Amino acid sequence: DARLALPMTARENSETRPLRGTGLEEETTFEYDVRLYPWKEVVGAILGVEGTPLEDLHKTEEAKAHLDEAGVKKFQQGWGPGRRENPFLRRWKRFWCRGSTIHDPLAKRFNALLRRFVKDFISPRMGDETIIYQKEPTLRVVFPSPYVPGKRHTDSEYHHQPAEVNWWFPVSSRVWGSNSLWVESEPGKNDFHSLDLSYGEVCRFYGNQCLHYCEPNATNYTRVSIDLRAIPLSKFDPTYSHRCDYVTFRLGGYYLSSAEGEPE
Repeated sequence: DARLALPMTARENSETRPLRGTGLEEETTFEYDVRLYPWKEVVGAILGVEGTPLEDLHKTEEAKAHLDEAGVKKFQQGWGPGRRENPFLRRWKRFWCRGSTIHDPLAKRFNALLRRFVKDFISPRMGDETIIYQKEPTLRVVFPSPYVPGKRHTDSEYHHQPAEVNWWFPVSSRVWGSNSLWVESEPGKNDFHSLDLSYGEVCRFYGNQCLHYCEPNATNYTRVSIDLRAIPLSKFDPTYSHRCDYVTFRLGGYYLSSAEGEPE
């Protein structure tokens, strides 16, 4: 049969599906206490916009200037050159690129919040074991715009470890429809739908093998969200060798362990 000669994709190859049968491949939404995990306040402080509703960031002068330039240059404001020029994402990147954060109270506050969220909230929902987690969570700031922020993909296409699960949550007050992320609920199911969430809700989905994408944000509402990747220790491959954009998907590179001491 000629079909047998076709190469298997990651979504068809069971060897790349180490979470099969664990329940972690299935999309699930949870609620958390925003008083215990004040993501909005901490992210707002990093972005330098304390007191400004995050959903209104597109109304700031620096956002307006960016969107004007993006329109002229036809940038996709959430992807490629447009994403790099987004003023708030530049600020987020500078926060992580500092030479040393050991004496930075804001960095220590963020790292403590992240580690506590992983240990006390994520771990009980991933088998109550040590969690290997993304050291620098991915922030998205998606302004209202006619441009598509990104392309349909799985994280496996960017060489992430195959047991990696996404914990995706809004930091702005809510996300829905065209300003949110669109996902399939299980690998290969193709039942694409937006993640309609409020602040204090988090969606766990298998972004490594589930396709996901964004649509042009047709709302009058900026989406600020965090995408945090996590792996149960029992499924983590310490010898994993793929690299992506000079990132090494190993401990000490892309990941930290929840069993380690407080990160600096």
